[in-house]
Amino acid sequence: MGVSLVTPLRASEPAAPWSLWIVEPGRPGMLDTCAFASLSEDRHPHRVTQDVTIHWHGGDLVQRASASASPRANDRNPLDTCFVLTTGKTVVATGAVVSHFSARLLRFDTLVRRSDHVLEFDLLPSYPGQLAQSVRAEWNLALTPLSLRNP
Repeated sequence: MGVSLVTPLRASEPAAPWSLWIVEPGRPGMLDTCAFASLSEDRHPHRVTQDVTIHWHGGDLVQRASASASPRANDRNPLDTCFVLTTGKTVVATGAVVSHFSARLLRFDTLVRRSDHVLEFDLLPSYPGQLAQSVRAEWNLALTPLSLRNP
């Protein structure tokens, strides 16, 4: 498991244009609570500081590891946890992190992990789903200016 996934946010770190946070579900394995995930302390939020790519209907969000990221920050597997995607201090999406092999049926925001070796995800409005699905206007407004490619 050589991929370091998440580290706690430090007050001294500069704000990024977007941030991916991994948070614990209300109860282990109960991903239905992820639709209402928050960054409250009781959910133990950790901001992803490693290389990560998020593909979505309007483009690709790409983050390179921060200079302050430890090579062995946290070797946590984010599957079956919740996520919060923010731009600045605005929450854009909240939902569950699942494998592309998952048999779950989720009717809320979902990050689908593409690979076990790198942090690469598809952001979908529900699961199962496809990148071609239309998304909420809020995603378009918040994420399009930050995306590398805009279809």
